[in-house]
Amino acid sequence: MNKKELKEVVLTNMVMIQSQDGKVLVEDRVDRNWPGLAFPGGHVRYRESLVASAIRETKEETGLDVKDLRLVGLKEDVFRSYRYLVFLFKTSTYSGTLRSSKEGKVFWLSPREFKLHRLSPEFEGIFKVMTNERLAESYALWSKGKYKEELL
Repeated sequence: MNKKELKEVVLTNMVMIQSQDGKVLVEDRVDRNWPGLAFPGGHVRYRESLVASAIRETKEETGLDVKDLRLVGLKEDVFRSYRYLVFLFKTSTYSGTLRSSKEGKVFWLSPREFKLHRLSPEFEGIFKVMTNERLAESYALWSKGKYKEELL
């Protein structure tokens, strides 16, 4: 193996919370580098498990405590100097009081209503992986600010 091919890997997560009436919790992100609707989530800390990081990030961004997380796929972005892995979880078990954070406003939305909002890059592919049992991964190669995505 050519060690020059190895790149830095960044580990993150996203959590899709589903309500009993078929809505999902979305976050309208204010980050100018990644604006639009996304699912709550964030970075995995050193010595933190993937599930614990997803629970923590969801609480920080939504005020909700989640349980019974199920890993349903991966989102993988390959940039020139690093690889960005997003572990995709979903659950319908949550408690607490919904509140927005500095990351963005959070609210419940029917998937039919997605088209009425600005979506974050690759959101549609992420949603497809999270809801289609035949898909396991959204894989994107980024170059000069543009990406080519494959759903696998």
